[in-house]
Amino acid sequence: MAKTLAKAGCDVHILEWDRDLQLQPLEWVDEVLAHRFRVKAHYGWKLIYKLPLWYFYITIFCLVKRFDIIQPQNLDNLIPIWLLRRIKNFRIVYDIADFYADAYVPTNANLLRKLTRYLEALLVMRVNATIIADEARIKQIGFKPKNLYVIYNSPPDVYGILLSRLCTAVNKNSHFTIFYGGAIDDGRGLYHLVEVCQRISDVTLMIAGFGRLEKHFLNFIKAKKNVIFLGRISYQEVLNRTMKCDCVVVLYDPRIPNMVYASPNKLFEAMMCGKPVVVSAGTAMASTVWREKCGLVVNYGDVNELKRAIELLKNNPNLALSLGKNGRKAYLEKYNWQTMEKRLLQVYDSIVKQT
Repeated sequence: MAKTLAKAGCDVHILEWDRDLQLQPLEWVDEVLAHRFRVKAHYGWKLIYKLPLWYFYITIFCLVKRFDIIQPQNLDNLIPIWLLRRIKNFRIVYDIADFYADAYVPTNANLLRKLTRYLEALLVMRVNATIIADEARIKQIGFKPKNLYVIYNSPPDVYGILLSRLCTAVNKNSHFTIFYGGAIDDGRGLYHLVEVCQRISDVTLMIAGFGRLEKHFLNFIKAKKNVIFLGRISYQEVLNRTMKCDCVVVLYDPRIPNMVYASPNKLFEAMMCGKPVVVSAGTAMASTVWREKCGLVVNYGDVNELKRAIELLKNNPNLALSLGKNGRKAYLEKYNWQTMEKRLLQVYDSIVKQT
């Protein structure tokens, strides 16, 4: 999104929290300037104790610099921006990657969840425009906000470039390769996936990412011979690995409310690369997979069903190829980034025209 806006002539800045202290404090990424708040912090609820420091950083940054439009992602970033809007007279594009009450508030904290849901809904009604990653989020929010735009988590179409690299690479691994790139956290089915891969011969599981359970997960896979953990890798490498693999697996636990409505970039990366994808039943992404016939749907936590799905793709290359082609076709027709770019620019054009 930032690159699209910069390409359209906007002066774009990104604020990021570098919680692992692994990035440069200031870095140009193409024509976008990234500012990193470098304070070490945990993932999960322990982060809340350092959140005021992040709010202070946002506040100082916004008071020192002048912006016409600010695009906060999720409620925790919307709150300080909302409080500053009158002082600096900017407009707000609210980017809902995760609906906060369902994503971050414990399910047993009913009162807190209700208050959080009410606060987010209240602020959504008062921003200049709202972006969601899937139409299913409307049901999660509970109403359709004004100036609502759906922008899928689609990657740019670099299929030709990735294919040319694949053709020139020497691939000595004849195993059926499964790839997962994302958060190492609860509700992702990673432990189930590892267990299944131990029961199938000639399969290699490659996992990239980081998160709250990273250390525990590393200990879990230490003695597993067919699991390769790549850790934190660049986005370009994520696309490379997606293109090289035989199957992408995206398992989200539908018992977690926010995961029911998730529309992860991993799904669209697989579609862009023409790879079959295995996803969890009872989720928004399962509806996409069924509709586009681009993968297989399994019940979360059912290791036997997951094993059958992977073996089906492994033993039927024509089926895997057909599902991948369906995903590629759907990406080109509905989910391609060129279409998403146009929608994003429509969002900003509509705000600029508001009096």
